[in-house]
Amino acid sequence: MSPELQKKLIDDHPELYRHELPFGIECGDGWFDLLDQLSSQLECLAGDIPKNSEHYPFATQVKSKFAFLCWYGENLTDEMEATIEEASQRSKVKCETCGKPGKVVQKKRWYVVCCEEHA
Repeated sequence: MSPELQKKLIDDHPELYRHELPFGIECGDGWFDLLDQLSSQLECLAGDIPKNSEHYPFATQVKSKFAFLCWYGENLTDEMEATIEEASQRSKVKCETCGKPGKVVQKKRWYVVCCEEHA
């Protein structure tokens, strides 16, 4: 993800991304809206947990793997895990580059989701 969009995501959801991600957010800009929506949903699901609490959920890694979004974290409830899985499923039909509808394709040795333009 571009540094600008990554900064926006972290600035908009500082508690979820309070720990530095060693490799940053490892996916294309096309999934920004998906990640922003997922982050908002996770914040809502955190409910009454104080944002400055050690029990508040947080991301440990965010990346594209085998053509779908992987959001790994700590302090996640079962409902949060299910929400992450739903976002991962939605990523399988959204171009990772631009966000338009896409499908899984193999590029060299990697599986990615691309629209016709980026395939």
